[in-house]
Amino acid sequence: AIDVLANILGDVPSGRLYDGLVESGLAARSGTFTFRLREPGALLSFAEVREDGSLDDARVTMEGLIDGVVDDPPTAEEVERARAALLKNFDRTLKNSERLALQLSEWGSMGDWRLFFIHRDRIKEVTPERVRVVAASYLKPSNRTVGLFIPVDEEPLRAEVPEAPDVMALVAGYTGSEEVIEGEVFDPSPENIESRTTRLTLDNGFKLALLPKRTRGGTVAIALTLRHGTESELMGQATAADLAGGMLMRGTSARTREEISDEIDRLKSTVFVSGGVNSAFARIETTRENLLPTLELVGEMLTDPAFDDAEWDLLREERLASIERNMSEPQARAIEAFSRHMDPRPEDHPFYSPTYEEQVERTEAAEVAAAREFHSRFYGAEDATMAIVGDFDPDEVLEVVQAMFGSWNAEADYVRIPRPFREIDAADMSIETPDKANAFFIAGQTIEMDDEDPDYP
Repeated sequence: AIDVLANILGDVPSGRLYDGLVESGLAARSGTFTFRLREPGALLSFAEVREDGSLDDARVTMEGLIDGVVDDPPTAEEVERARAALLKNFDRTLKNSERLALQLSEWGSMGDWRLFFIHRDRIKEVTPERVRVVAASYLKPSNRTVGLFIPVDEEPLRAEVPEAPDVMALVAGYTGSEEVIEGEVFDPSPENIESRTTRLTLDNGFKLALLPKRTRGGTVAIALTLRHGTESELMGQATAADLAGGMLMRGTSARTREEISDEIDRLKSTVFVSGGVNSAFARIETTRENLLPTLELVGEMLTDPAFDDAEWDLLREERLASIERNMSEPQARAIEAFSRHMDPRPEDHPFYSPTYEEQVERTEAAEVAAAREFHSRFYGAEDATMAIVGDFDPDEVLEVVQAMFGSWNAEADYVRIPRPFREIDAADMSIETPDKANAFFIAGQTIEMDDEDPDYP
């Protein structure tokens, strides 16, 4: 019930903290997560506020939202949404050998690996009333530490945390509830991969590589890359391009950002879609039964983003907060200086590395119309590549891909931007970040090479 409560509070974009803090403009970012330990754990909520914002206003609002869970208990819809998101993660773990091994070792450290499955089964049974009870039991001011101060009452109401349960009694006699489909034994040599792969090119130039194979849990992995623009046409477009890519998962003409998030959870898929100055990409992990609707959803996000004004404002605030956070980080500052020295470019070049100060200036000046125009002019599928590996029907996939991308072409041409070898002067730079005790070191050397050269490997 604590995990469900954390999702109800902290999910993006449907969580109560996001709605009350980020969408209202009091914070740039918010969230809630839990530490699940053998000993008593913790529920943590946070709000990230920009320098010109009010920490006090954000703190008061956040505490009100947290306390409000007791007076305004979670609805059945909120609990169902949270359960769907959490159970999707269990589903993904069970279908991935590496994730499952790591999770079982984590739960083993808490007492027994079977607790992983008991926890999953309990999430299926969580009710709104149970979430209300745990909220009332633990979300007390006297049980809370705030980053700005620790509130102390004259007669504090202490939360009574129960003793850890007897793990062996808890797992005694437990049997699993379902089996996971096993995958085939697959030789991962380049020769075998190539012999099993079918390569296709659609009429508009879209390239598709298909490798059907039996996988654990019927999983399917997809990588899609769209390439766009020429060096001359992308001059001065970097900020609009970056923010246009950031808007792809924030709503379409037919769905809000929250509806997209809910649909991804319903399909038990993992989807990430974004874009930059000369390419956009999508990464998908799903299952055979949910592959086609997931592909259609990703196609909708790529081809028909809404560029909603409210979501645009939220994206800019999040980006600005992230930039400001990096300004005093040793690692971020070192990489900034390293990138600018190793690949110097004119300020309007698409590959120019701006300083953090320049990033703030550019982001604050950015307009949604420019991002919308960038998408309209440069996005298309004629220079795209997609690879699909896993348990799927190639004919069904080809039909959906053809419908989504087969006639989607960009107004502007694509020509790969050259990255010629250049001699770079040696340099030894040291950057002081007085408020940080840690240090970061990075070094590099340019080497004249080409991946088509026989000596490249």
